[in-house]
Amino acid sequence: RWVLTAPVDQLTPKAKSQRAAILNRYPQIGESTNRIEQLAAELRKLPLNPPDKSDEQRKQQELFVEQLNHSRLLESTFAGLALRRQPADLVFPPAASFSDISKGLRDGLVMVAALQTSSGYHLYALTQQSRRYLGVVRARDLNKAVGQMYKELGITDANNAIDSVTLAASEWKQAAADLKQLIFEKYDDDQWNTVDELVVVPDGLLWYVPFEILQIGDGEDGWQNLCERVKIRYLPVISLASLSRWQTPPDLRMAVVAGKIHPKANPKLAALSTEELRDSITNAVAFDSPVKIPSNLLNTVVDSLVVWSDMPLSERDGVYALLPFQLDKGRIGSTLGGWMTTPWHGPEKIILPMLSSGIANGLKSRSNGHELFLTSCGLLASGVKTALISRWRAGGENSLTLSREFAIRSRSMSPLQALQE
Repeated sequence: RWVLTAPVDQLTPKAKSQRAAILNRYPQIGESTNRIEQLAAELRKLPLNPPDKSDEQRKQQELFVEQLNHSRLLESTFAGLALRRQPADLVFPPAASFSDISKGLRDGLVMVAALQTSSGYHLYALTQQSRRYLGVVRARDLNKAVGQMYKELGITDANNAIDSVTLAASEWKQAAADLKQLIFEKYDDDQWNTVDELVVVPDGLLWYVPFEILQIGDGEDGWQNLCERVKIRYLPVISLASLSRWQTPPDLRMAVVAGKIHPKANPKLAALSTEELRDSITNAVAFDSPVKIPSNLLNTVVDSLVVWSDMPLSERDGVYALLPFQLDKGRIGSTLGGWMTTPWHGPEKIILPMLSSGIANGLKSRSNGHELFLTSCGLLASGVKTALISRWRAGGENSLTLSREFAIRSRSMSPLQALQE
């Protein structure tokens, strides 16, 4: 799928040659791909969420049905190609050497990558000039430190909320300072003064560590959140750092799903936040009821997606059963797995602030962070370039405000800068 349908600028010279060879031999693939793009262009001329039973809605459904038929034809063709000796390189995640990765890192950026083994978590720091081994953290020590921090934050049950009294207390800050010392034992606090951006590539339980609130400084009066010192972002694999950096996306169309953000929250909060968002982004389109069009097709005409709806990750069904859009449940193409099929066109940017991972119950579920790793990979594999996702569902007005401001600011600045501001 990537070799044949991904943007050309994301392909290696070898993959481009393979695409040309396959399209020359199977011209129907190019015909269907081109028709899907033509249909997307026609669909963009229509409202994103037209009134029910209107002529525009009927026209939209007709175009999406034709797009779906071409998608099924492509998937059937791809299944046949997969059984033949047809060369097609693995494009995502990209393969890159440490040398290439280091060259792609800008000055002032530090990448900290983890590798979980039977002996613990091995940590490495990569910069433009050097590669450094930071040591190994024993799994038992990390488990204890992470569990203690979440306990002090009050995150021991998926339905709990963090109150202002807990945030004002020093206990969680002490636990976060201890966790920082465990992970960055060989990193003095003063060294962060020379770092502008931290890129974290977690593994295992480190996916549950909110590096943003690790405490640096001396004691209760001198503590500071790490995110106040440096910008922080995450990658599922280190080779993604070699991809081109942020460029202003078109962001012409934004879809906003307004659902129930938390079992205990006011059901009207998301709708009110949507109206506030539309005051700043006039082309933001609200969705608050089930849709007939599967979201993998809607993605062809959506540039950014905000989902204000409770979204637990199911360990039983697997992460690829996640419903990113929420309102198309039961439709083919509604799951994260469906998003990775054709038509290959995820939103440039997706905001999921109510996602709830295994850490939402503390460490009682014995989750290992792989659900966040696979979710991140799945979103990026579907074409998403920027994903803002939560580890646990906060489900309050602060989450709505933060994600709303991020949606607004990231239209005119880098997502990383928008999140920090």
